[in-house]
Amino acid sequence: MQAQSPLSPQQEGVELAVISDLHLGGPLTQVIPLLRMLKSLKLRKDGVLLINGDLLNLHGKRLADVAAIALLPGHVEVLARIAEIAITHKVVAVAGNHDPIVDLRETLQFLSSTELFGRDLSGLRMIEFRRKPWIWYSNGHKLVAVHGHQFDNPVVTHSRFAPIVTRVFEWLVRRDIGKKTITKWLSRVVSPWSAKKETFIEAALQFAENESAHILLCGHRHDAEAEWREHQGRHILLVDLGCWTDRPPTWVTIADGVLRLHGLPSFFAYSQTTIRTEVPIKWSAVT
Repeated sequence: MQAQSPLSPQQEGVELAVISDLHLGGPLTQVIPLLRMLKSLKLRKDGVLLINGDLLNLHGKRLADVAAIALLPGHVEVLARIAEIAITHKVVAVAGNHDPIVDLRETLQFLSSTELFGRDLSGLRMIEFRRKPWIWYSNGHKLVAVHGHQFDNPVVTHSRFAPIVTRVFEWLVRRDIGKKTITKWLSRVVSPWSAKKETFIEAALQFAENESAHILLCGHRHDAEAEWREHQGRHILLVDLGCWTDRPPTWVTIADGVLRLHGLPSFFAYSQTTIRTEVPIKWSAVT
């Protein structure tokens, strides 16, 4: 019998599973691997599924944006699977810049009373919504989850023009077929407006220091990474959760005192290679 990969969720279930930046309703979401991961995910009885921002692609308080999801059966399948998990386990949704918590709560409550493509979405009403950072403890560690747009350039995330720019970007991406030339060009144009990686990391570490966090989970940047970093004499495990859009799909689990960053091959041939990382989070690893 083939041995189980040490990077796979444990058979008895994981304590915590974290996904970020699904952008359901958007043009780039890699639905097939996302759905497979959610169906194969094994949580402990007291395990938690955390969605750390940008579950949906919302642009202001508009239930009309639900129509974008309703037109995509695969995206509804993902929501249906999340609804199933929410019935048996705790599911937490932290607000991202694409789904302000009022819009997200209102939209998922609306969806929970519908049956899109014959799928039961009633479990969505069981999701716990968090506008503020979500806090969790494991092995004596304080873990704080925040989407991460708070550490980005305000022009990118808080400008009143941001929803317009996003809509234009998505309209172009939907029409960009083949080698995705337009998408790659747009990514190069948009990137300089975002905070540089070093600036983002410094802001994130200072936030973790202020929260007395040992582990900080962020999304938003779409670049998966998990690494212990030193800040003001303390060691902080900074985890960038990656995304399920234009990069290799990634997610995080915590089980048996180990944080695992899982990765799958991307549908986008031009993106980076698959990422898989294991980081022990025993108390002895923290100073």
